[in-house]
Amino acid sequence: NAASEQLKASGAKRCMPLKVSGPFHSELLEEAGKKLAAEMEQTEVKDARIPYVANVTAQYVTEAKEVKALLEKQLSSPVRWQQSVEAMIADGVDVFVEIGPKKSLTKFIQKINPKVTAYHIDTWSDYKEVVSKLQES
Repeated sequence: NAASEQLKASGAKRCMPLKVSGPFHSELLEEAGKKLAAEMEQTEVKDARIPYVANVTAQYVTEAKEVKALLEKQLSSPVRWQQSVEAMIADGVDVFVEIGPKKSLTKFIQKINPKVTAYHIDTWSDYKEVVSKLQES
């Protein structure tokens, strides 16, 4: 398509259209982010007991005051998936578990760093198998 050709002309080596149901993580959702922020004003958010990596910044988040602003930005900002995974690996994370119907993220993690372990859970039997493997290690 025209967008792929334009990106290739700008130096992209490979372009692949994604089948998505909406313009997520793009400028087209900035207004939705503002509406989410307004709704979040009525929601109490507490500091996280377990830090998580925000896909907007690829940085750890623990403070409640950061959560609402990051959720607003998440709708219209690019996902920093690779940087987020790399940050966790740099901090010693070596096992990842994806829960859901497809193995997309598991495959991405293995491409980012084939030395880490990545499990995928889609069914109850997958869950039991992963738990068993984690208990063994």
